[in-house]
Amino acid sequence: MKIKVLQYTGAMNRGGAETLLMNLYRNINRDKFEFNFISHSKEKSDYDDEIIKLGGKIIYIDKPSIKDLKKFSRDFNNVIKKYGPYDVIHTHVQLFNGFVLKEAAKNNIKIRVSHAHLNGDYSKSSFSRKIYEVYSKYLINKNSTYKISCSYPSGEYLYNGDDFLLLNNAVDVKQFEFDNKCDALKKELKISSCEKIITHIGTFKEAKNHDFIVDVFKRINEKDKSYKLILVGRGQLEDKIKQKVIDNRLDEYVHFLGVREDIPLILQSTDVFFMPSILEGLPVVLVEAQAAGVKCVISDQIPNQCDMGLGLVKSLSLEKDSIEEWAEEVMNIPHDYLTFEKRKNALLSNGFDLSRNIEVISEIYENKVGH
Repeated sequence: MKIKVLQYTGAMNRGGAETLLMNLYRNINRDKFEFNFISHSKEKSDYDDEIIKLGGKIIYIDKPSIKDLKKFSRDFNNVIKKYGPYDVIHTHVQLFNGFVLKEAAKNNIKIRVSHAHLNGDYSKSSFSRKIYEVYSKYLINKNSTYKISCSYPSGEYLYNGDDFLLLNNAVDVKQFEFDNKCDALKKELKISSCEKIITHIGTFKEAKNHDFIVDVFKRINEKDKSYKLILVGRGQLEDKIKQKVIDNRLDEYVHFLGVREDIPLILQSTDVFFMPSILEGLPVVLVEAQAAGVKCVISDQIPNQCDMGLGLVKSLSLEKDSIEEWAEEVMNIPHDYLTFEKRKNALLSNGFDLSRNIEVISEIYENKVGH
């Protein structure tokens, strides 16, 4: 009899938490575990086809509203009646984890896992939002049987410093088994071999700080026209950023690639990975960039736990007068390329081993881990 797991994510698009979950699903023992996914979007998400191909099920419900939690309760109960019972629920929706876990407890799901992926709440602060935050954290602590976090700051934030299991956002290191740079992306985009690629991979939303990316790249472009900026992802702010690129006459130098499946290949073609996020947990793509041997220039808002100790990560402040410093650092590209063996050993020694994650998660789902 398989252990039946309900994954609550909202939608399975190519974000960090979703990529982490897919790495888990691809490699976990699917003869032992059955995964169902709750989605708030009836539009096809990036990973939906692969989930179905792997034997998973996607269940659609309306996006919950804090103003109508009774409807969410009805929708959740209907999922359990139609598709359950479930042995495990694993929630990935930050503060809303508490409300999901409360309903899971009412429906007698014995193993209830809260997973923290961000080190804060980016919504506009207000009195009502503070009340929501406090109550949500109370519900998480009351109704979870296991609390997991991708980083210390994320766990401190969501669980108020209570005990939690730190589980790094591991990657499949085999996808980065190469010892040389690759020109495939340059050929695709008709970028000359002497030009250099700066890459950002992330959803177009405020926390990713695309406005700042364009500001820094504008300064780089003023200094040296041989740099190209690659933006991978999509989101609500994409059109705004495209217009900003045009307004600054940078459209000749900036490429918008949308959602891509070939992230290892893109990183293999990248000279510098650029991530000036305002808010992060522990971004999977930053670990992937180091696995690919790419220099990473990141904001000091990203936990230093993400640094593999390979000398590839440079962390800078997001102060308004720091654009010149960022531009100089991004343009300071190392000439030496680390071997795959060295990169792999760094990931494994720092706890970013996917096989270990799968082992720990499997034991949690089987209720073999101490609370």
